[in-house]
Amino acid sequence: MQALSDISFDLVLALGGPLSLCHDANLAIGEFHRVTRPGGYVVCDTANRYRAALDLVRENEASQLTSVLDTGRFLRRDGLVDHRFDPQKLTDLFAANGWAVVHVAGICPLFEYLPTAEQVRLLDDEQL
Repeated sequence: MQALSDISFDLVLALGGPLSLCHDANLAIGEFHRVTRPGGYVVCDTANRYRAALDLVRENEASQLTSVLDTGRFLRRDGLVDHRFDPQKLTDLFAANGWAVVHVAGICPLFEYLPTAEQVRLLDDEQL
């Protein structure tokens, strides 16, 4: 027996990066599809593979760089594996599971929120 009934929700909110944390994103998106009513929506956020790559470079941890960029696979310091996405991979994943993708929004992977003083300085440097 499943915890949630089929076609139960008009809106599914999957926030906090659940696709990045689950073992099988296809299975998770299939569950979104199963429990969402026709015409309903899913709002989902995931970890960004480009941001992960930038963080690895910043931390001088290039050993995972190729894996993150090529596959999205990221081994965290606590030993867990995250799956990082880019906009196209995320769109393809939802489309392959029966969804019509309405909008994909990316957050700029170059800056923290709010940018650091060093990042602002670099942006203000005309030569760069």
